[in-house]
Amino acid sequence: MAQRIEMDEYSEEQPKPVNLRKLILIVFLVFAIVFTGLAFGGYYFVTGQVLFGLDKMFEEKPAEATLAMEPFLVNLQADGRDQYLKATVAIGYQYTDHLTLLEGSTTQIRDVVIQYLRSKSGTDFSQEENLEPFKEELKAQLNGLFEEDIVHRIYFTEFLIQ
Repeated sequence: MAQRIEMDEYSEEQPKPVNLRKLILIVFLVFAIVFTGLAFGGYYFVTGQVLFGLDKMFEEKPAEATLAMEPFLVNLQADGRDQYLKATVAIGYQYTDHLTLLEGSTTQIRDVVIQYLRSKSGTDFSQEENLEPFKEELKAQLNGLFEEDIVHRIYFTEFLIQ
């Protein structure tokens, strides 16, 4: 038994053989990764463009937010009878810095909306599909208040004709 113990001690001291295939594979993969990185970096350095549009993947897309206005109560143009319109408008915008411009211009925005709504008659709003062109016209008029197009969309959250 004493001899067996000595043999086990001897076998533990021997180094394990290195698998040559694994070593070659690891070196090849490291070389391929480094070469690919250098190729992409060199292309970007020379052209200033990122391959395959990868820069768009990391680009932040603007999220739409809305600014709710107080309700509007206006007289519509007469069609032989008095008609009133009560509408609540929400203004859609995309960038947070546009909110400060919109909030600072609420008086001008309300004036434009009131003038626009008063220029219409009850029959103009009689069909639901007619609202989309009105929204686009109102959006164009509101964007005329600013140096850039800030208003992205117009929403009617309440619309009542009496």
